Formats: sequence, structure tokens, C-alpha cells
Amino acid sequence: KNKYVIVTLDRGRANPINHLMITELSEVFHQIEEEEQIKGSILCGKESFFSGGLDIPELYHYNKDEIHELWTKFMGLIHQLIAFPKPLISAITGHSPAGGCLLSLCSDYRVMADGKYVIGLNEVLLGIIPPPLVFDLYAFWLGDRVAYHSLLEGKLFSPTEALKYGLVDEVVNDDLVLNHAEIQLNKYLQFSSSAWTKSKLNFRESLINFLEKDIEESLKDTLQQWWSPETRLALKQLMLSLKK
Repeated sequence: KNKYVIVTLDRGRANPINHLMITELSEVFHQIEEEEQIKGSILCGKESFFSGGLDIPELYHYNKDEIHELWTKFMGLIHQLIAFPKPLISAITGHSPAGGCLLSLCSDYRVMADGKYVIGLNEVLLGIIPPPLVFDLYAFWLGDRVAYHSLLEGKLFSPTEALKYGLVDEVVNDDLVLNHAEIQLNKYLQFSSSAWTKSKLNFRESLINFLEKDIEESLKDTLQQWWSPETRLALKQLMLSLKK
């Protein structure tokens, strides 16, 4: 029987992404890639949340070196997951805005829980400039036109809208998300792994080529904007609303 690993995000109520989570995810997926007997993986959230995105209340207090390291490592993780050679399914168990959406975009297939949840990239609303790879990754799934309008409006999609525009592949009841993710993974695992992997990586070649580019250069605008007064204000307002 094909063996696979379910990686469950488990940090606080909303699974916010911080330095430690990025490091641990990177290490786990490196191990999964190296272990020959593990044939694929599912990235799963928990009840009501896949991930609420970057942990703004923590990140807000990072100094320049810390924020530089965080963004560099986060984009390194996104690169790693885009180039992950084995089948990867996202079991989106609830809200998945911003960084949470970005993690799920790296997978080969996304199953989302039905309900009053949102998914999408809303960084622009917070005054954050997504690194160039993020634009390409969004357009890879949504097409240029929908990605363009959605990103510039900071649009968050309901599960039904996400399904309509191709941001997710299935919408099912909360209790069926993991089950459907496993069904899809097993479907992929029936194929020749070498043919499947080579085809996947060929499709993703232009995204993977970003790996060869200078991450420093691609993050320049993001890091500069992070410290602008308007972005600091938007982040502060977000923190206040989260406390409420």
C-alpha cells in the first residue's frame, strides 16, 4: 500500500505563520521528499482554520534583521513546496487568507470546507507588496485576468467562488475535507511516480525557475514597503481588530 504523510498545521486557534512554523514545515517536507517509502503528503488545517496567514501581531515587533530573515525563509519554503516532487494535497479546513492561501497554492489539488470561510490574497489591503513569485503563482491557477483583479482588490473568495474561479478544486462538508484529500492523493499515487513527477515539474518549470533567481532582489520592494508609515498603520489596525 502507498504510504503518505498528513502534515497538520497546529499553532493557536488560527494557525498563524511565524518563523518557527516556517522552519518546521521546511524540515518536515525535506524529510518527506528524502524518504523513498513516503509517496506523497497532505497539508491539513484544523477546525475553522487552514491558516490565517502571517502572524502579524508577532511580526509587527520584529526588527529589520528578523523581518528580512522571516520573508527570506517564507519565500524559500514556498519555492521548496512548488518544487516538491511528490503529490501534495491541501485539505483546507476553514479560513485561508494571505499566507495561508499562498501555502495551499503550492499544492497539486485543494479541497476546501464549505461554510462561511474565506480564501485569497489580500496583502494589498494591508499595504504589503507580495513578492513577484506570488503574482505568478496566483495567475498559474486563476489565469492572469482573474488573478490581476483579485490581487489588486485584495479579494477574499467564499468556498463557492474559489471553486468557480479554480482557486480550489473541490468544496465539501467540513467533516469530509480530509477524506476527499486522501481520495485524490490515492488517485495520483496509482500512476507511475516518475512519469507523474516529471510531468508536474515540467508544468511548473517557469515557477521553479524563480529558484534560480536572487531572492534578495525579489524581496526588495516587499521589505521596503513593510517599514512604510502607511503599512505600519494598516498592520496596527489589523492587530486591534484581531484583539476585538
